[in-house]
Amino acid sequence: MHRFSQLEQTSSPHREQGCGASGGSIGVDCVGTIGTGALCAGSTCACPGGQVDCGSACIDPASNRTYCGATGDCVAPAPGLPGTDCALDGRICVSSNCAVTCPGTQINCGGVCIEPSTDETYCGASGACTPGAGPLGTDGINCSTDVGTGALCTGSACACPSGQVACVGTCVDPNTNVTYCGASGNCTNVGGGNSDGTPCLSNQACLGGACLQLAQKVIFVTSTVYNGNLGAFGGGNGLLGGDALCAARATAGALTGSFKAWLSSDSVHARDRLTHFAGRYVLVDGTTVVANHWTDLVDRTILHAIDKTEFGAAPVGGTSNGFCLGNINAMTGTDGNGLLYGGNTCASWTTAAAGLNHALGDTGLTSQSWTELACWNPCNLTAPIYCLEQ
Repeated sequence: MHRFSQLEQTSSPHREQGCGASGGSIGVDCVGTIGTGALCAGSTCACPGGQVDCGSACIDPASNRTYCGATGDCVAPAPGLPGTDCALDGRICVSSNCAVTCPGTQINCGGVCIEPSTDETYCGASGACTPGAGPLGTDGINCSTDVGTGALCTGSACACPSGQVACVGTCVDPNTNVTYCGASGNCTNVGGGNSDGTPCLSNQACLGGACLQLAQKVIFVTSTVYNGNLGAFGGGNGLLGGDALCAARATAGALTGSFKAWLSSDSVHARDRLTHFAGRYVLVDGTTVVANHWTDLVDRTILHAIDKTEFGAAPVGGTSNGFCLGNINAMTGTDGNGLLYGGNTCASWTTAAAGLNHALGDTGLTSQSWTELACWNPCNLTAPIYCLEQ
């Protein structure tokens, strides 16, 4: 009977635990030297064909989630690369590339799981979400591109929200949109039931699909200038004097309606004595919009400078314009929020004393400086005032 030597009993040149054993050598332990899964072939330890030694184990870089796409010795720099850890963000490894695995009816489009029945970028996508339509599926329709901005994906089909129509790449409400007021169908004038609607004028709004005249109030700067004693025109009351001057200038300019001055006193803010109108404030031309409504007027900025008088002409500066630099200045005593500004009101507009000051606004600006210019005039200097229709 043949008896094995101790070496033969423990080592073999083709065994993973004694790979390359010969003579007095017990060979190499492939698992300990390379990693789990290593084989001994031709007295040499190596990972099976196509596998790579990564993290003390032989892995298949085409499917391993931790070392997806690894090459060489699995250590950077090249020629060895450790691949990508797809498991970090829940992806799987497919053909050496990380891929998304999607739940339920969702599919992988562009590396993101999407629901094709509601996704507005890949609406109606299927299969592998490939461009076009073929045996591997389709990437569906981009609702914004193919229908219009604001389009929704419902039941794998793109459409504008209920009641809206797609006009030149945008979903609009034809009942309120001032550019396509009353539009219908495909928003063209081709074919029955189709219309691109009517563009409303700047002083109109689209209501119920029809262009209607907007309610608006006039705002102007007076063509005449005054010193700080406006009370001389209001029985000693500065605010009443300012209001009386505005009424007189409106009459001179053939403007209808009631007008008050944009002025604050030491005890009354302008915003507390003027009508908070919900419609637009416009210049005397009826189309140049200064503010869309009261809140817009007192948010510290305006849409257009108040640079026209009751006659529609450019304002004339008083002696204050030699004192403060900039455009034509108007007396205000009021900040951009409609509140008393700095307490500079010529004693509530009752004195022309040179030792007191009044706050100004710049009739050429749309920033908060339209009413709260960083300059205070002596009360003996003159300037126009702003007037608002009530």
